[in-house]
This record gives sequence, structure tokens and C-alpha cells, in this order.
Amino acid sequence: MLTVLFLTLQEFVVVLCEPKVVPCYFIFGDSLVDNGNNLFRETTAKVNYMPYGIDFPDGPTGRFTNGRTIADITAELLGFEERIPPYVNATNGDFLRGVNYGSGGCGILHETGRQLYKLYDYGARKVAVSELGKLGCVPQEVSAYGASEGSLCVETSNNLVQIFNAKLKLVIEELNYNLGDANFVYVSNVITSYAQLLGFDKPIQPFATASGSDILNGVNYASGASGIRDESGMHLGDRISLSGQLINHATTISHLGRLISPPNTVNNYLNKCLYTINIGSNDYINNYLLPRFYRTSVQFTPDQYAEALIQQYTLQLRTLYNNGARKIVIIGLGFIGCIPQELANFPTNGSSCVNSINNNVQLFNNRLKPLIDNLNTNLPGAQFIYINTTSISSGDPSAIGIKTVNAPCCVVSSSNGQCGPNQVPCSDRQKFVFWDNFHPTELLNQVTATRAYNATLPSDAYPTDIRHLVQQ
Repeated sequence: MLTVLFLTLQEFVVVLCEPKVVPCYFIFGDSLVDNGNNLFRETTAKVNYMPYGIDFPDGPTGRFTNGRTIADITAELLGFEERIPPYVNATNGDFLRGVNYGSGGCGILHETGRQLYKLYDYGARKVAVSELGKLGCVPQEVSAYGASEGSLCVETSNNLVQIFNAKLKLVIEELNYNLGDANFVYVSNVITSYAQLLGFDKPIQPFATASGSDILNGVNYASGASGIRDESGMHLGDRISLSGQLINHATTISHLGRLISPPNTVNNYLNKCLYTINIGSNDYINNYLLPRFYRTSVQFTPDQYAEALIQQYTLQLRTLYNNGARKIVIIGLGFIGCIPQELANFPTNGSSCVNSINNNVQLFNNRLKPLIDNLNTNLPGAQFIYINTTSISSGDPSAIGIKTVNAPCCVVSSSNGQCGPNQVPCSDRQKFVFWDNFHPTELLNQVTATRAYNATLPSDAYPTDIRHLVQQ
């Protein structure tokens, strides 16, 4: 069985050659990308306790998930200006940049031994080696051997793979110890995360703690419970609305003027940076859908509300453009009517989601592509793109091993829908869509970030994806 597993492996070894494709990365948004900006604010919308961050190297940091956010993963994906070509198509210039030797159906076993040492001997120094995935879950293995009792996968196969992965980590440590200038990295997932592949060696710092030269790499302004409208989320306590985040960005720009010489080149520097904005969910969850706190559902029809949001969003995006931003990613809203919190608050009428909420949110999403066209047409040099989260979220979640789509992984508090402090979460986090009653697990963040960076379907991104945007 072990030999069969290795022979079906598609192994990827990537030699990283360039530091990053954009000089800096600025992040705006809400709790989907907040990485600590709310920690020092008087608000219930902060998560500085376990089990948040249980799968993140630094533990609880203010991220509203078990591991990395979409912003973290995006930053990892920006390592090269264009994809590394396959060896069979590589030309002379490509070899200076790097080559992909991966081959479908190939394996490690070809006189087991010193392949990675040989790669080092050929001059490689920065090498990422991917672990094996859950091969017992691929349809071919399930068909051939039958799923284990109580599982959708062949767990004996997965157990064998885990033995291999554990030994692979030891091999990586041995290589780095024995080869003085080697930098072998063990990659724990086939789908890697954004900030690392963008070439950043550490996550983008939150505005609340960023200082000195940190801001040259970029800043994360996102604030949990924030929205496009200033009042959204106010019942939860202090938070930084998008307008407030833009004010903070202006402060950052003034600091850049003291770090970049000559100061009049700051605008040119900002023109080359990447900006992502992931906001709008709280304008529904913590505003329009809470009539006991807000009057917007009385003042506006769903269509009028979507239009009001777009009008304010347009002004905010123009402000960002006027402050030097050119490569700007607008992330659309997801299926808010499918999150556990809304399923608990509203009737589904026999559906798996609250369709009325999804229909209302779609009125906002439908206006984003025309907004992108308008901004790109009327603002010289502007390169706005739209990421269609609903397209990325569509499809069969079981295809990536997910079993639970309507309940959180952690034990949530009845008062706010967030994980209860120090409660033990589910152990099979890769099988859940939601971490708490609002936020996705790291696995979903990986899927969203990866398809935003490199679109799987034409509907995932408009007019292009992040990978192409940063190359322009």
C-alpha cells in the first residue's frame, strides 16, 4: 500500500527566487481580515483568547478564525511576478527565475535516497517541500479500498501518509542542519497562504501596533464589526469604520514621507502597492438585519439600501485612489444567509439558508462589477478588480473534505456568537466551513484566497484575478 501511495503522488518542489512582486500590501476590512486592530478597543468584537488562533503559530492574535485569514494567505501568494513554467516549456530566461519540475503521477521512489541533496548540489538553496495530502480521501482510493467505518475516507491510507509526513519534517531539519546555507521549508498544505507567497516573511502588521519600517511592507487597518456605514456594529462597542480606516491610512502615508527619500516619491511607491478591501458584511449582519438597534431596514428597501451602500463605498474608494492607491481588490460579500448566526435568528422555510437575506445581499454584489467599470473608466491609471465570493463559495464542499456546513467548529457563546473563551473546539477543523457563528475556518480562507489570487472559474474574479493584477 505504501508503494502505491507514493507512486500516485504529485510532488511539487518550488525554488523561490524573487522576494515579492509588490513592495507593500495594505488591507482594509472587517473581522474577516482583522489581525489585531480591535484588541485595544472597548468592544465585544475582539478575540484575544483561545481557541482563536489555535492553528496559528503565534496563538490568539485577534484573528477571528482558527488560523490564517484571507489577507495572510494572499500575502503568501505574491512571491513571483508570473507563474513558474514547467520544465518542458522553459526557455533560457526562465531558468534564471525558476522552473517547475512537477509531473502528474510521478513519485519519490526512484532509488530512494538523496533527491533533495541532489537538488542542493545543483545550486538550490530556498526550497519548499510539500507534505502529502489526505490521499485516502481521493475518489480513486475510496473506490478501490472502501471508506473506513464512520469516515468518508480510507483512514488506513491517511495514517500511512501521516507517518511519511512526520518523517519528512525530520528530513527537512536534517538538511538544514547538515547543509549550512540551505533553507528547506516544510509546507503543511498543498494550498499555501497569501502573504508568504507574495514574498513577505511575516504577516502584515495591524495599524494598532505597526511602527517604524514595518509600514514600508504595508499595514492592516481592518477592524472587527466595522462597515461601510459609520454606525454599523456600534451596539458591539468601539470599532473602526472604513472611513476611519482611511483616516488611519492617511496617517501612515505621512509617516512614509519620513521613511522614503526623496519624500516626493511616496506616491509612486504607493502606486505599486496592492490594496484589498473586504467589508460590507456588518452593514447587513450588524445593521440592516438588526431592527432593534438600527432603523435602516425601515428607512430603505433592500434595493435602496444596496444603492446607498454603493454610493458611500464609491466615495471611500475614490479617497483611497486619491491617496495613491492604484491596484485595488474589492472582495464581494458571501452567502450571509447561510452563516450559523442567521440560521439561528431567521426562519429558513425549508431551505438550507435564509434565502431572503442572500437575495438582499446579492443586490449589493450585483452593483460591484458596474462600480469597478466606472472607477476604472473614470480614474486614470486605476486598476480595480472584483472578487466574487459567492462564485468561489458555490459547489460541493465535500469535494475538499468538508462535512459540516451549517454549524460552528467551536463552542459559541449565546450572547455574541463567538467562541467561548478557552472552550475546546472540534478536532476535525478541516471538515467545517465555519469556525464560529460568523467566520470561516482557515481551510475556507485558503480556498477563497487561492481562487482570488488565481481564479478557477471566469466568474471568480473580474476583470482579472490578483495574480494578473500584480503583474500589470
